[in-house]
Amino acid sequence: MRRGELYGFADLIANCGGLLGLSCGFSILSVAELLFHLTLRLWNNNKRREEEVSKSVVPNIQVQKNMPPVWTHKFLY
Repeated sequence: MRRGELYGFADLIANCGGLLGLSCGFSILSVAELLFHLTLRLWNNNKRREEEVSKSVVPNIQVQKNMPPVWTHKFLY
């Protein structure tokens, strides 16, 4: 019978490097995707809130030429 090593030092380094590269790449992509979705969600929520405020403040208002601006609270909770 003859004994030999199953995994050598080069195999160990290659496996560790591959797993490290995979985990680093996954985490960078995950952070980028998370930031992308959070910014889109905040932007869409802000836009939807502005549309709701503009619809609910004064429906059917007609603006005249010399009418002063109406200031409303932008964020309703």
